[in-house]
Amino acid sequence: MKFLQKKSWNPYITGGLIGLLAMFTFYTVDRPMGIAGAFSQTTVMIQSIFVPEYVNNNEYIRKTMPEGPGVNWSWMVFLGIFIGAFISSRMSGEFKKEIVPGLWKSRFGSGKVKRLITAFWGGVILLFGALLAGGCTMWHGINGSLQLALSGWIFFMIVFITGIINAGILYRGVK
Repeated sequence: MKFLQKKSWNPYITGGLIGLLAMFTFYTVDRPMGIAGAFSQTTVMIQSIFVPEYVNNNEYIRKTMPEGPGVNWSWMVFLGIFIGAFISSRMSGEFKKEIVPGLWKSRFGSGKVKRLITAFWGGVILLFGALLAGGCTMWHGINGSLQLALSGWIFFMIVFITGIINAGILYRGVK
């Protein structure tokens, strides 16, 4: 189990393992894996506590969540990512309690508030985009490309291109 203590894994092996996980998910739950729906599911769970009549009478919620509000497979994937990342960072010795990473600090300064606000709004924009697109990176990119869907390949190309452009803009001149 020494491979779990590595700081980084071989990207080809990791990609293959993600592919196997995606196939396993298709086989066992007959759906592609994804986590963007976990945010919607959590919102509906909270709404069902405070305004249950709204949840019970909402046609969109009944249509998109026929099983009703509660913890589902998407929510468990979301939770598993956090738990897995925590365990991995502890086992590899990379776990750090830092709000402002060194790369951010060198480019934008050490302000914690600026970092937290930027991270929060970045997450909001990312989630909005995932919901607007009808799925997250996992849903479109991984599952779509595994099914040889043109939209999945286009999605991945756009993610890589915009990632390179944004990294160039944000971290220009940083060594």
